[in-house]
Amino acid sequence: MAKRKVYHVTYHKADGWIIKLEKTDTIISSHKLKDDAVDMASHIAKANEPSQVKIHRQDGTFERELTYGNDPYPPYG
Repeated sequence: MAKRKVYHVTYHKADGWIIKLEKTDTIISSHKLKDDAVDMASHIAKANEPSQVKIHRQDGTFERELTYGNDPYPPYG
């Protein structure tokens, strides 16, 4: 079974709302609006199942998550 990819939608003052793959420094895309970033992250995650999108508030705190494909069981980590 493939390991689940995790994407984060976070706010950065210089770049706006960004999408990053977990445990990397590479920005996949940046957006002015949070909704646009969430939509793009969801599209990317659906294309790379199993995957998850973790959405953060502007202050960096966790808001919610979206999961696509089967959750791996037992969970990794």
